[in-house]
Amino acid sequence: MKKLFLDTFHALRGARFILLNDWPVPGMYGDISEEINRALNHLALMDRSYLAKVLLKGSDTRELLNRITTNDMNKLLAGSACDTVFSTPHGRIIDFCRLLNLGDSYMLISAHPDQQHLYNWINRFITIEDVDVTDATDDFVWFTIMGPKSLRFLKSLSNDTVSGQDEVIWLTFHDKTFPVFKNDNYLIPAYNICLPAEQSLNPIEWLFEAADRLKGGLIGHSAFEVVRIRSGLPQWDGELTSEYNPFEAGLTHTLSFTKGAYTGQEMISWMDADDRVQRHLMVLELKERPAHKPPLPVLFNEDPIGKLTSYVYDPLNKKHLALGYIKSSFTVEGLNLQVEIDLGSKRIQGGLIPPLRRR
Repeated sequence: MKKLFLDTFHALRGARFILLNDWPVPGMYGDISEEINRALNHLALMDRSYLAKVLLKGSDTRELLNRITTNDMNKLLAGSACDTVFSTPHGRIIDFCRLLNLGDSYMLISAHPDQQHLYNWINRFITIEDVDVTDATDDFVWFTIMGPKSLRFLKSLSNDTVSGQDEVIWLTFHDKTFPVFKNDNYLIPAYNICLPAEQSLNPIEWLFEAADRLKGGLIGHSAFEVVRIRSGLPQWDGELTSEYNPFEAGLTHTLSFTKGAYTGQEMISWMDADDRVQRHLMVLELKERPAHKPPLPVLFNEDPIGKLTSYVYDPLNKKHLALGYIKSSFTVEGLNLQVEIDLGSKRIQGGLIPPLRRR
């Protein structure tokens, strides 16, 4: 069984662990409604170090990434971050990653906890290129800071003038300076921190103590799932599969239409030019909890119009929330359709809501 580098740090703060793809991760630390409120209305810190990380070095790295991912690496300056998608030749999703340009190397943070998933895919494309690919999952911690007070929090810690437009904010802890990367993938302000695992404990304790002074604190996976689904953000176990493409998953911000050829580019350009996106990822608000796990059929007037892919209950707002891929003709803005989730023996009423991400 795998183990987070900061496992003891979380245990000492009351974490109740759940198993996520062989990783024991904090499910919650106390009252989940309190944690959801912390994230949506105040300030929250979350350890997502279980996500796979791949480090790439070598003179051909940028060229390789440009050739096998959807975003334009030529626009990614040293010390900055972007989102990108690895896709099949047919434009289907292999992985959705945050990509950090570290200057002398590139770090990919996968949406998938299985490190072999991305590592093996990248190595398929390397022949004679000068690119060294390393599984760095255990070597780095990956923390998310989120909530309306996150910018105020970072301003209080930075020695620089900080604004909400900054893509990167630099923090200094003792003699170590490290970047904090803005992340617009949520309905609330959010930032990411990537630190070498062996050097992470003291800076993370410093961040935790500073957050506590602002009445912020840690959240676990259960509260994060409420934020993720409310934001309409796809995840590896339901929405990010080779069944779907970046348009359908709402990941158009990862796509370049000017950089030239890359794996899946021809199909992606064709879909964009001819407006051939068949479905869109939508948030659903259900009347009750589904008795079965996703995927589940979504119906409108007895006709199948999509598939429910993720579900969570939000105890703070007393709402049953889900994500689902819905046929494009039923996702017109302002339509606000009422649909049914087919459980076989019964059906659950629900409504469609456009994703609330800040992009």
